[in-house]
This record gives sequence, C-alpha cells and structure tokens, in this order.
Amino acid sequence: MRPYRRLLSIILVLAMVLPLVFSVSALADTPDLGKTNKEKVNVRVGASSDAKLLFQIPQAGYVGKILDEKDAEGIHWYHVEFQSPEEGNDRYYPGYVNGDFFVRLTEEEAKYYKQGQYVATPTPIPSTDPDTGETPTPTPVPTDNSGNVDAPDGTVGVVTNSGVNLRKGPSTSFGVITQLNRGDVVTVLTMPTTISDKTFYFVRFGETEGFIMATFLRLPNDPNNYTPTPVNTPTPTPTPAGVVGYVMTIKGGVNLRQTPDGTVITQVGRYITFPVLLQPIMKNGYKWYFVQAGENKGYLRGDCVKEVSGDPTPTPGPTGTPTQAPVTPTPTPAAEPTGYVKTTADGVNLRDKPGNGDVKGRVNKGTVMPYFGEPTTIKGIKWYKVYVEQYKQFGYLYVHGNFVVPCDPGGNTPTPAPTGNTPTPTPTVTPTPTGVTPTPTPTATPTPTPTATPTPTATSSPEEPTGYLKTTAGGVNLRKYAGYSDVLGQLNRDVVLPYYGEAVTKNNVEWYRVKHPTYGYGYLHASYVVKCNPDGTPIVSPTPSPINPDAGKTEASYSTLRLGSTGNAVLNLTKELINQGFMTGTATNKYNSTVEKAVEAFQRAKGLSVDGIAGSATQHKLFNTVPIGGGDIDNRTMTIYIAEKIDWYTGGIQELWKRGDNYKVYDVYTGDVWWAHRWAGGNHADVEPLTAADTKIICNWFGVSDASQINATDHWMRRPSLVTIGSRTFACSLYPVPHNPEGDTIANNNMVGQICLHFTNSKTHDSKRVDTYHQEAIQYAWEHAPNGHK
Repeated sequence: MRPYRRLLSIILVLAMVLPLVFSVSALADTPDLGKTNKEKVNVRVGASSDAKLLFQIPQAGYVGKILDEKDAEGIHWYHVEFQSPEEGNDRYYPGYVNGDFFVRLTEEEAKYYKQGQYVATPTPIPSTDPDTGETPTPTPVPTDNSGNVDAPDGTVGVVTNSGVNLRKGPSTSFGVITQLNRGDVVTVLTMPTTISDKTFYFVRFGETEGFIMATFLRLPNDPNNYTPTPVNTPTPTPTPAGVVGYVMTIKGGVNLRQTPDGTVITQVGRYITFPVLLQPIMKNGYKWYFVQAGENKGYLRGDCVKEVSGDPTPTPGPTGTPTQAPVTPTPTPAAEPTGYVKTTADGVNLRDKPGNGDVKGRVNKGTVMPYFGEPTTIKGIKWYKVYVEQYKQFGYLYVHGNFVVPCDPGGNTPTPAPTGNTPTPTPTVTPTPTGVTPTPTPTATPTPTPTATPTPTATSSPEEPTGYLKTTAGGVNLRKYAGYSDVLGQLNRDVVLPYYGEAVTKNNVEWYRVKHPTYGYGYLHASYVVKCNPDGTPIVSPTPSPINPDAGKTEASYSTLRLGSTGNAVLNLTKELINQGFMTGTATNKYNSTVEKAVEAFQRAKGLSVDGIAGSATQHKLFNTVPIGGGDIDNRTMTIYIAEKIDWYTGGIQELWKRGDNYKVYDVYTGDVWWAHRWAGGNHADVEPLTAADTKIICNWFGVSDASQINATDHWMRRPSLVTIGSRTFACSLYPVPHNPEGDTIANNNMVGQICLHFTNSKTHDSKRVDTYHQEAIQYAWEHAPNGHK
C-alpha cells in the first residue's frame, strides 16, 4: 500500500504545482506595460535629470514596455522601451522616465492594449490570440453612457481644452484616434442625458467619427450642455453657427495666448477683427476672448479689443439698398462694380459707414478694391463704397476718397484724378497732405498742368501754411482750441498736416494750429508732432561733416591691438581699414600679418609712428575720434553716415560703445542731437544725458521742465534714434523715462538715474524679452536716416 500512497501523493503535488508553473510562464510572457500621464515627457539615456535627452513623448497615454526600475537623485525612474515618436521611425529605444510622469497600466488597460484597442502609439502593436491566431474582438468597458440619445441634425459642439482625446469607444479604456484642440468644432451625433467625466458624446470631426468626454465639449447654443439647439452648418471648422461674436483689436502688437494670461502664440495687429468661439471668461481682473486668428486659436485680453458686430451682412443689391439673402458666412457683392480704386498710403481705414463710422479693418498702399455706386460726399470728402475680400464678413465698407485713386482691375491708373471734380489749376496752392502718408502728385501724364489733388475748395484763396507737421504717435487728439479742449477727432501716426503761424502756449504746453481735411482747423499737442517737409520726410538739421574738423569729434577709448589679438575690436578695425582702402579682402576678427601690414600702411600715410600695432593714437586717427574728455560737449553737430542695424549681442556694439564712453545721439523725430554717456547695461545700453543741456533737449520733446515729469502718460513711447561711432551710424531706440535713481553717476545733468537705449535684438529689464515696439522704432530710424541706410 505504501508505494500506492507515495504515488498518489506525487500526483496530488503535481496537480497543485503544474498550474502554478504554467501560470507563471504565461505571466512571464505578458510584458510589464506603463504609459505617460502628461504631455511632453522626456525620455533620457540615464536615470538623471541631467542625462542626455533621447527624445520627448508628445502626448499623454503613450505606452511603453517597462524593463526595470531604480531610485536616483530622490526620483523613482522607470527604464522603459518606447517606440520612437518620430514620424516614419518604427524602431524601439530604451530610456529612463521620471516616475512622476509615468504609471503602470491596470490589468484592464493592459488587456485592451494587448488586444489592439488601447492605441496610444502611432503604430499599434498587433496582437493575436495564441490559440486561434485571430485578433480577438474587445469587450467594451461598461460605462454610464447608455442613456445617450440622438442629437438633432446639425448640432455642433466646441472643444474646450487642448489635447482632448477622440476615442474609439465611450470610455478612457478605448484607444485614441486623434487629439482635438481648444476651439475645434465637431458635429454631435449622439449626446448623453447627464454630464460627467464618465459620459461621452459621439461626434464627427471632418471625416472621422469617435467619442469625446462630455466635460470637454460645450454646445455654443446651450450653456448647460443638456438640450442643444440645432444649427444649420454642421462643418468641422468654425462657422457663424459656432461663433458667439466678434472682436476687433484696438491696439497693435496684441498677444494671442494659449490660455488666459498664458504662453504667447503670436502677436496680432491693430484694427483686425476675429470671430469669438467661446463665451468670454474672467481671469486676473480681465475679460478674455477665445478667438480664431488665421490658423491659430487663442485668447485676447479684453482691454486690447472691443466687441463689434461681425454677423454676415445681407448682400446689397445694385442700388445699395440691402436685400435679405440666405445666411452665408461669406457675403459677396451682388452688383457689377462701378469701377476700381487703389490706395495711395499704408494703413488706410475701412469704415462701416461714410464719415466717422467704426473702423473694421485697414489696407496698405497699392490695394485695389472695387467700388459700387457714386461716392458719398460728407464735409467735402468723398467716400467710396468698396468690397474687400479680407473683410468679407462685414460686406461693403467705406474708404476716404483722399487716400485712393481710380484704376483698372489690374491696378493701373490711366487717369490722375480720383474723382469727377476738376478744380481750376492753381499752381501756387500747396496741396494739403492727409492720411497716413501724403499722396504724391501723379506724374504719369507729361503735361505741366497740375493734376487734380483732393484739396479743400471751400475758399477761393486758401491760407498759406507756415509749414508741415507729422504725428509721431497713434491716437493723437486734434482739439478744438489750444489747451485740453474738446476733441474733434483722433489721428494715426505719420499723418502729415499743414500748420499755420507759430505754436501758442496753453497749460504750459505748446500747441500748433493745423488744418485737417475732415475735421477742419484744430490744435495739436507739440509733444506728438515734428516739423517735416510737405511729403513727410524729416527736415535734416545736421550737416554731413563738421565745420571745424575737431569740434564735434566723438569721444572714445580703445584697447591696444597687435599681432595675435582677436575679437570684435579687430573685426571693426579691419572693416575700417578696408573702407579707407588700406586693406583688401574680407574683414577678419584675427590680427594676422595681413592686418599688421595694413596698419603699417595706414600709419605711414597719416604720419604716425610705423610699428604695425593699433594703439590708441592709431585707432583715434582711423575712426576720427578723440579720447574721453577731449570732445567738445557743447558742440552738437553730428556726422551721420549711411545707417545700419547692429545686433546687440553678436554685432559688436557693446565693444564699440564701452561703458563710460560718450557719443552723440540723433533724435529722428526732431533732428535734435544730444550727448549720451553709457553707464552700464547688459541687455541694452543704460545711458545718461551728459549735461543739463542734453536733459533739457529731452524734456522739450514732452513739453516738461523737469526730467522727473517725463514719467507721464504716453511719455514712455520709444524714440527712433541714430548714434555715430567712428565712421559708422547705427539705428537704435530710446526709452526716455528715467529709472534706477540709486545708479545715478552724473550729479549736474538735471536727471536722476538712467534711460534705456536699445539696439537690434536687445532685451528689456523686466521681461528679459525683445521688445516689439523698440524693434519697430529701430526699423523706423533705419528707414528714415537722413543719409540713407544699408
């Protein structure tokens, strides 16, 4: 009996052990899987935050095979094998992932992933049943989505977050088909009766159908998301049916942000209208509008925009009387145009009605537009009713007749006069420049008879202007009387107007009497205008070269350069040697034998000691400068060469204008020249006016008597400027508000602290970012340099 008992015991033990063995074997065949739990997860070659980056996983839910785990630097790391996220690369790579951003798949998730349903990678790993060789059909995870009902035809919804998953089934266990972004519009096919993170809408996006979690979709016509109202346009892109309104920017350089007060996507210009896709929200005391801006969607801050009517305009009939047309997001003219006009200036306003209508957009010089019917005349100004494809959502708009000329559809101008009025030729009458840029007198016809120019004809003998002024800012008030009186209208930047008589002083401010073609006579604050020629070009006060060769020389200091020296100082030296004909070839930053021979040649020609070493005396002679303190600070005659732009970090300007050096700065708006002393500045030049006379020049720009008064409304505006160093002139931009009183170094210049001078790509103190407005001012200075630019 004992042998039988022993055999029975063995059989029982095997019966218990074998299933465990096979179970362990089967478990060993199942890989340990995990997934990323956020976007943009770094995969590194080692278990360290400083380890080299292998690649970055762009989305949450990206699955990989766990190879190992370890703790390092106080972080739990997973050693994971991922399929490369790069498009077209199907290879697998092992790397380390921070455990805060990676979690293991649950048994249910692993099951569906193995069956090919939990699709997180671009190329799902196929799986087959080991017994049948066929791909098993997944069993959807039960959800409380059974109460879904069919949505009314045409129901659309707007996605409320970025990176929202469109899934194969109504549960997070189902695979991701694609990801949708905030503002994407989808057609709703079925909808849940209750809203939670467990319920899903069944939607169509383009040609793709799938499920989206109910908490990430809002039906524009139903703020509670329960009973949506059908709409007529079930398209996958924003249409008027999915638009809740329109806003227009009222400032330039407005930031379009990913989230309210979040990362900047891009900047948009002034007077541009955008469709609003969601109801505005409040954050940090501001209202934020989520808009469609070209290919981008993002938020605009409420103080930078105003709400406008942007609903599709009924299509006008041939007589100009609106007739109701079918609802369409793109109205087009129903009548043949009367003719075509072309703009003669940049930034011409398009208004929703003639006269002082709301500005709906702006067009640049040379824009050809069809016009309809006869122009409407208001206060002697003709307004053309035009249609512009770019602003088609507004239908017909109106353009000021002084800023356009008639043309054919191709933009050719066979006739010089923009209207049917033919004024009597009066050669002695100076035309009144209007608009952003004055319209030059047409010269297409070789006849000496003056061409018709849109000028006021109310009086037979117009008053002769004393000169011309150009506005230096946008939104400048034209007032009825000198002083802070009633506002007749606001002018854009670079508007040229004639002025009459000398400026009068009111409220300690000088005011110029000007004449505007629309508003008539009025007064402009002297701080926001500069005198100019009739065509808007600056009146150049500096002469190309000083009368006394030594009177206005720039002060500078130089380090000695010799054979073996390197750097930007050598580069600038060789550029000037080439410029003056003492060296041939390409400028270099290495002081080699060729440079040494060129310096010897220069020294020999100028009567200097010939040693091939570029010491202080040699460089002062080469760059036409004098040592620090050796210049005539009372002389403000400035030599201006062909202007150039120079990068603050890579162009060598910091070495050219060293700390402690003095140079003259030319204000492009006024033609004033003042001495600037560079105190410091790492991201830009922090400078101080050298003398009290220099500070007075700056104060005069703003009509103030003391530098402390400069920090007032609108005085922060950037000043396009030029600085000459040696034989080179550079475009720059001045921020004239004094700051940092603790760093004041010049006691008797009547300014406490410094002011900022920016060059190309220099950055501000606070944001450490390149300032758009400084770069625009640099561009303006470069374009308007008296002796041209290169």
